[in-house]
Amino acid sequence: MNIEWVKTLGSLLLSWPLVGFVALAVFRKPLLKIIERFTGDDLHRVKVGGVELERELKEVKSNVDKQGGEIERLKFLIEGFVSDDELKHLNRLNSNEPFQIKVDGTTKYFESELRRLRSLGLVANPPGKGVRSLLVNDGQARDVKEHFYITDKGREYLKFRNAADAT
Repeated sequence: MNIEWVKTLGSLLLSWPLVGFVALAVFRKPLLKIIERFTGDDLHRVKVGGVELERELKEVKSNVDKQGGEIERLKFLIEGFVSDDELKHLNRLNSNEPFQIKVDGTTKYFESELRRLRSLGLVANPPGKGVRSLLVNDGQARDVKEHFYITDKGREYLKFRNAADAT
């Protein structure tokens, strides 16, 4: 009996291209549904066998957009929390350089800015020192750092502010 034709036909029937074609014919509808879901507006994670495909969900994009808006609002609040002059005072108190001022009666705004920074907890004064000891109107120059220092909260604020300015 000649079974050569069975071997030839069998190898054709069991070839990978033919198996793939039969699988596509049998699983055409489920595969089309997967492709449709994956390319639609509501994107999902699809796992077929050992292959996993993932696309960003609409909901994730919405959350990212919402958080971006929240970050912008926080940035606005951080930048507006202290005035430009108060920010200069904080930076000078945070530096390694002396912070000299001449007390000559023109320090009214400086006094209110220091008091505000202190009330916000961004600066503090050592015992026995403060606005009164700093601003004795005698025309002498004084180092503000002998009367005030930046607090940890003030340093943290400067970090936030510098990060907000960098973006």
